[in-house]
Amino acid sequence: DIGNRQITDMTFKDSLTGYAVSTIASDTSYVLKTTDGGDNWQVVFRNFFKTTNVQFLNKDTGYVCGSYIYKTTNGGINWILVNNGGISSQAMYVLNQDTIWVVLSESLTGGIFRTTNGGLNWTQQLSAGIYNPTNIYFYNKNLGFAANSLGGKLYRTTNAGENWIFIKNQSFFDIKFVDNLTGWLSTGEQDTSMQKTTDGGLTWIKQKVPYKTSLPMLADGMLRFSVINKDTLWGVGGFIVY
Repeated sequence: DIGNRQITDMTFKDSLTGYAVSTIASDTSYVLKTTDGGDNWQVVFRNFFKTTNVQFLNKDTGYVCGSYIYKTTNGGINWILVNNGGISSQAMYVLNQDTIWVVLSESLTGGIFRTTNGGLNWTQQLSAGIYNPTNIYFYNKNLGFAANSLGGKLYRTTNAGENWIFIKNQSFFDIKFVDNLTGWLSTGEQDTSMQKTTDGGLTWIKQKVPYKTSLPMLADGMLRFSVINKDTLWGVGGFIVY
């Protein structure tokens, strides 16, 4: 039982094995695991810290982040604390067991931070003040994107974060690429809910997402999505206000 805590992130590595994290309420936050495609979930980790993201490299090795970063190498049975350099994080992207990026939107101490030795040392790669990002994504070790989900600026790197270039005034909740050129981002807004790029993120084209106008009020558009291939995507988002 995790009470009324909200699930903030979820990931599946195959059709059966998945993990989810909950927000902290008055005390404990949780990491949950399913091995039957989501029919049943068990708590595999609980602690007194905020959790925002979960990412697994395979069925055994994964990370959760928030106030701290924890790592498991045995499918959630045991968790070890990863040095985060004293940086709280709102999101992370784990490329491999050595290279991790985290972001924090706090204007004075936040920004984009990277480790290339599994958390032993961290380097700040971007400090953008009030435009510090809340989300980060890398397609490969070089091509990455960062932005603030509540509005701000979209940044792009092509050299592993050594340099970040401003692309446009744009936020995103989710972003996925299928190759170096083709990708999509979701904004959570009706008019610009989904956008597509075919030039590696330099320019973006709006894609129409249908919604039912007969409902009382549709707030927000596409939030999260999954890319099967260049033609097939699955997405979720929006909520109804009565």
